[in-house]
Amino acid sequence: MVACGLLLVAAMTFAGGASQRTQVGVAVDDTVYISPFSSPGVQDELTIPISVTTASGNRNVVIAYEIVIRDQQDRVVWIESAVDQSDQPGFFGRLFQNLGLAQRQTTVTIPASTTWNGTFQGSTLGADGARVPDGEYTYVLTATLASEDVVSSDPRIVVVDNTPPTATAELDYLYFAPGSDVRGARQTVTLTQTTSEEVEWAGRVVSVDTGAEVFNVFWQGFAAREFVWDGRDIAGNPVPDGSYRYTLEGRDRAGNLGRIDPIIVVVDTADRPIVIESAMPGGGFAFSPNDSGVRDELLLSFGGLNVNTDLLDSVELSATGPVSGSVDITPAVTAILPLTGYVDQERSQRAPEGEYELTVTARYLNGMVVSATATAVLDVTPPIGSFAVSDRVFSPELPTGDGFKDTITVTHTISDDAEWVGEVLDHASGALLESFVLDPVADRRIVWDGRDLAGNPIPDGTYRYRIVGTDPAGNRTETSFVQVTIDRRPTDVELVLSREYFSPNGDGQGDVVVIRPELSVPTGIAEYRFRIVDAQANEVLSFEGTGPLPAQFPWDGRNAAGQLMPEAQYFAALDLIYEKGNRPRAVSPPMTIDNTIPRVALRASSAILSPTGDGVNDIVEFIPFVEPIGEIVSFVGQIRALDGRVVAEITGDSPRGTAYWDGTTATGQRAPDGGYVGVLRVEHRNGTIREAQTDTIALSVDPTRAAVALRLMPQLFRPDGDGVADTVDMVIAVADGRPIASWTIRVLRPDGTEFYRRSGSDPVRSFEWDGRSASGELVRMATDYQVAYEITDGSGNVITGSETLTVDVLTEERFGMRRILIDDIIFEGYTTRYLNWNKELSERNVAALDQLAAALRKFPNYRVDMHGHAVSVLYYDAERSDLEHVQTLIPLSRGRTETILDALAARGIDRGRFTREWWGKLRPLIPFSDLDERFINRRVEFYLVR
Repeated sequence: MVACGLLLVAAMTFAGGASQRTQVGVAVDDTVYISPFSSPGVQDELTIPISVTTASGNRNVVIAYEIVIRDQQDRVVWIESAVDQSDQPGFFGRLFQNLGLAQRQTTVTIPASTTWNGTFQGSTLGADGARVPDGEYTYVLTATLASEDVVSSDPRIVVVDNTPPTATAELDYLYFAPGSDVRGARQTVTLTQTTSEEVEWAGRVVSVDTGAEVFNVFWQGFAAREFVWDGRDIAGNPVPDGSYRYTLEGRDRAGNLGRIDPIIVVVDTADRPIVIESAMPGGGFAFSPNDSGVRDELLLSFGGLNVNTDLLDSVELSATGPVSGSVDITPAVTAILPLTGYVDQERSQRAPEGEYELTVTARYLNGMVVSATATAVLDVTPPIGSFAVSDRVFSPELPTGDGFKDTITVTHTISDDAEWVGEVLDHASGALLESFVLDPVADRRIVWDGRDLAGNPIPDGTYRYRIVGTDPAGNRTETSFVQVTIDRRPTDVELVLSREYFSPNGDGQGDVVVIRPELSVPTGIAEYRFRIVDAQANEVLSFEGTGPLPAQFPWDGRNAAGQLMPEAQYFAALDLIYEKGNRPRAVSPPMTIDNTIPRVALRASSAILSPTGDGVNDIVEFIPFVEPIGEIVSFVGQIRALDGRVVAEITGDSPRGTAYWDGTTATGQRAPDGGYVGVLRVEHRNGTIREAQTDTIALSVDPTRAAVALRLMPQLFRPDGDGVADTVDMVIAVADGRPIASWTIRVLRPDGTEFYRRSGSDPVRSFEWDGRSASGELVRMATDYQVAYEITDGSGNVITGSETLTVDVLTEERFGMRRILIDDIIFEGYTTRYLNWNKELSERNVAALDQLAAALRKFPNYRVDMHGHAVSVLYYDAERSDLEHVQTLIPLSRGRTETILDALAARGIDRGRFTREWWGKLRPLIPFSDLDERFINRRVEFYLVR
C-alpha cells in the first residue's frame, strides 16, 4: 500500500460577511508507484488519504464527491463517488437553510482514505476488478458543496508497474582456482551481466555449504556489464574451496523484485599431480603386441587423477617415438587403459619397435593443466639365448667321484635384457624337477655335480635341460631341450674266452679264439682299445674304435703284420672309455696257441654183423687209437648207415677202452639190413677235430638179399663254386660185395617232381653231381631234395629207398666276401622305401626277403652281415661328393639297413643274428654316371657268416 500526504484544495465561501475557504485534500507526494499483481505484499495498492475541510454554514455542506483515476488518454479507469440522498426542503426550507435558520442535511460521508489496487471500476474500458494495463495514471478528488460550488484537488500521478526488473548473467567458467600456482590455474571468474535500469541491483556470493554471504556488490540504475570475482570475501581474504552461489537481484519504484537464477561457481584450488602408472602384472612399461597372450597390451592407469571426472575438462594421451600420435582418453581415464601397439583400430598395422615417450595431459575445469610422462618400450623381438653342455652323460660317483666326468659344465650365452630361467625336467614323464633363475653374468658358466638345489644327489636317469628367457615386454624364448644322463652304475668288465687253447693253422678247426666282453653296462661306450699281449706284456695286436663295442673279438693267432704267432700263452686286454667318463679295464685268462694235431684210428673186429643169436658175428667190437689221449676234451662214437644217417651214438670226454655194437639202434630197434661204418670223432683241447672210421660192416639177416645202401657225401652241399662241398658224391655201397645188375638214382624236388636222373650198372656204382639238372638249372638253396634209388642185384632182387640231400645257403664272391645268392633289396631314390614304389622291384624285394628268412630259419646257427649302399649324385665333384657321402649317404645307407632289419624281424628272425655295415658311395656296382642303371647301387646286400 502506498499512502499519500494530504493535498488541500480551497474554495471561497462567505459567512457572516467574512470569507472562508473549503479545503479538499488528496496525495501531495510525487508520483506514486504500485505493483498490485507482481510483487504480492509489496506496494500492492495505492492508498489515497482524503481530507475535506469546509467552512461552517449550510452552503458548505458536501453533498457529493468523487475520486477519478484516468489513463494517459484521459479515460476513466476507476471511479469512486457518493451523492447526497437526503430529501431536500422546499423553497422556504432552503431559505431558512441559507439564512442559517435551519441545518443542511447530507448523506455523503467522505472516507478518510480510499485505496486502488490497479483494477478497473466504473470504467467502460474494462470490467470491474480487471487489471488495468501498466502505465501512468492521474487521479483527482472532486467535492460538490451545497452551494453547488465544485472543489477539485490538483491531479496526482500514480504509476502501475507490474513488470519486475530483468537481468541476465553468464559465467565464463564454472571452476577456478584463485591463488593457485599450478600451470593454467584460473585466478578469477567473470560474469557478463545485462539488466534493466532500476533503483538498485545487488550482487551476492553465498557459500553453498554454510549459507553465509561472503561477498556482495551494489549498483544503481544498471548493474555492471562485467563483474569479476577473484575468490576473495568482503574482507579481501581468500574463500575456502567449495561451491558458491552468485545471485543478482534488482528492485524497482513499484516494489517489483527481479532476480536471476543462482549461478554456481566452484572454487577448486586443490593440487592434482598426475603420474602414468603401469597396471601390468609385475609392472613395467614394456610390451609385445604379437598375440602371444603375454603382455600383448600395455595397461595404463593414472593414479594422480581425481576420480571425480566432473572436474575434468579433458585428458589426452600422446606417444612420441618411431611413430607419433595422440588420443582423447577422457571417457576412460578412471579405468585401466590398454595401449595396443597398433596404429589402427583394426590392429592390422603394428607400430614399429622402439621407445615411445608417453605423455598424459589432464586439463581441469578450473584451468589447471597437469601432465606426466613415462617411457614405453614396444618390443616383439624375443631375447637371444643359448647354452652348451660339455657332456651329455656323466657319472658323479659318490662321495668323491673317480676323476672322470664327475661333473658337467653348462655354458650359457644369454642376453642381459631378459630374465632367464633354467629348467630341469624328467625325460620320461616330462615333469619339472627344478627351476632356477640365471644371473646373466654370474651363471654364464655352471659346473653341475649331479645334485639338486638342496645339495642332494638326484637319482640316476635321463634329464632334459633348457633355458627360458622372458624380456620385460613378455617376449619368450625357449631353447631346445638337451638330454643329460646321470649314470652312476659301476662299469664292470670281464673278458670270457671261447676256448683256452686254439690252433691257428688254417684247418678250419680251432683256428680262432673268440674273446667276448661281458659288461655290466653294455651301452654308452665312447671309445675302446682292444689288445693282444704276450706273457711279457708285449703288444701283439690292437684295435681301437668308437661307439658301440663289438660283441666279440675273434683272434686268429696273428699279429698286426699278419704273422702267425708262435705257440705260447697270450692275453687279451680291453680298455674302455664310457661317455659318462668311466674307464674300466679288463684282462682275459691266458690263451694258449697249441698246434698239436691229434692222431686217431678205429678198427672193427669184423666186417660182417649177423645178430641172429647163433653166436657167430652177433656183435662187432670197435678198438680206438688216440694220441695224445690226455689232451682230448671230447669224443663222439657213431654207427652210420652208408647214407650218412646215424643209427647209434655214444659221447664222452675221452675214448678209452673198446665199444660194442649188436645191430640195434639208439631207440632199441634192430637196424635194417645194409652197410654201416663205425665212426670216431675226437676234439683236441685246441679245437682240432679228427675223425676215423672203419671199413663197411655188412649187417644182414637174409643171406639171399644184397645189403645195399646209398651214401651221399656230403649230405649238406653247396654248389656255389667256393671250393667247399661244391659237388656231392652219390655212392651205391654193397656190404657183402654181391654183383649189381643195374641202378637208377633220381633227385626229386620238394613237390615230388623229378629234377635230375642218372642210371648205370656194374662196375660203375658212383658218380659226382654238381647240383644242376640236365637243362643246367641249379638247385634252390636251403632246400631239401629227396634222392631216390632203385637197385637190381645179380639175383634179380629190386631194392629201393631214398635219402635226403640238403642244399646249403649258396653264396658268390663279392668284394672278397661271400654274398648270399638272393636278389639285393633295391630302394627308391633318396629314401628308405623298398615297397610300393616300383611294382616289379617291390615284388622282387618281398620275394628275396621271404627267401632269406626261410633260409635263416632252416639254418639257425648262420649269421648275416648286412651292407647298405647309396648313389652319389655329386660324383662329378670329388670334394662335394665326399661331403655328400658323410652328411647324406652314410645316414641313408644306415637307415636302409635298419629298415630291412625291421622287415626281417617282422618275419620272425632274431635281430641278434645280423651285423650291419653302411658304405654310402664306396662300393658301387654300376658307375654313378650311368643314369639309367645306377639305381642298382641303391641296395642292401647280404653276406653269409657261418
